[in-house]
Amino acid sequence: MLASLQSLYAQTQHMVEQIQETSYEELVQLIDVRTEVLCALQQAEVSEEMKTVIRLIGEYDNILLERMHFLMGEASSGLNRMKTHRLQKQKYEQAYTSESYFVDYKE
Repeated sequence: MLASLQSLYAQTQHMVEQIQETSYEELVQLIDVRTEVLCALQQAEVSEEMKTVIRLIGEYDNILLERMHFLMGEASSGLNRMKTHRLQKQKYEQAYTSESYFVDYKE
């Protein structure tokens, strides 16, 4: 169990070192690993050494959360831009009847 905690700590530390390049998928993958380890911890006896590693992992939570919030905001603004673009496009693409004609009187 200690080995899996230390592995999780190493993964977390590596991700924090490259936090600006970290993608959403990588963060989700790390959270999945954290969930697995924490579920296993609930059924194991936790030693002092394990508690120390857990505290060390917890120190990086704020950094990871900031990155998640940044990515969430970026996705939200992207969706808003898409929605605005779609609404503007609909204004110019009015539903015209196919039986109408345009006549150009220029010579």
